[in-house]
Amino acid sequence: MRSAILKKWISPVNIFILLFFIKAIFLAFFVIPLWDVPDETGHFSYVRDLAEFKGFPFLGESLIGGDIQSHVYQEEHRGPVGNWIAQHPPLYYLLAAPFYWAGQLLTDDSEMLFRAPRVASALSGSLTLFVLDRIMSAFGLQLLIRLSILAFFSSVPMYSLLSSGTNQDTTLALFCSLATLSWIHFLKNKSFNDSLLCAFWLSLSILTKMTALVFSFALMLTTVLYLKQICSLRKWIFNSSLLALVSLGLPSLWMLRQYLYFGSPFITASSFG
Repeated sequence: MRSAILKKWISPVNIFILLFFIKAIFLAFFVIPLWDVPDETGHFSYVRDLAEFKGFPFLGESLIGGDIQSHVYQEEHRGPVGNWIAQHPPLYYLLAAPFYWAGQLLTDDSEMLFRAPRVASALSGSLTLFVLDRIMSAFGLQLLIRLSILAFFSSVPMYSLLSSGTNQDTTLALFCSLATLSWIHFLKNKSFNDSLLCAFWLSLSILTKMTALVFSFALMLTTVLYLKQICSLRKWIFNSSLLALVSLGLPSLWMLRQYLYFGSPFITASSFG
């Protein structure tokens, strides 16, 4: 029994994913310069604000600290600037905060602390590869083909870069991949529980980045249309309403917060000129 479990987990795909994670960690701490990942100063500031219990940042008020600016420009006494990415939903930053806390327990080196949240991106990037393999397995692809596609996908330079820096994009990719896998299972098994799971992952993807709304609309629309073919009208209305509640309930709270404070659920830095 134990050998069967070990054989299942010590597989070529899992070894490949583990090697990718090790590569991403190595890049994150020893190769990719700080702040080279797009908007990393803002993403890190968001993580640190939450890790230091300052609450969710406000666009137009929250700042990128002077210590970060001094590190970016290698000049002392640089002043803080506005954090232009503070409009993003908080899920990624909440998930990255524990890695910042862990860094504080291990070191007081500011260079390492600046890099600590990058672990969350490396982990998300690696888990996305695992889910991608599950998606390919659902279509019956053989091991060699799956490995080849994973190697191609993971060797894209931008994917390695995003997996090695503080940003929410690989976490977004993870939740969208999980939603896609659940959606495929729903279409194959016609199980409403799979569609609920898909809606749940879509909810987390929107709470990671609002751009996931477009993807969520496509998956939920196709799910609801398919349910209409296999359910009675009454059951279809109930199930569709439940899917809408699961997929949009929590994101709606964030959008309501943005609307109450800024007058728009989709506020961005460009709204401030």
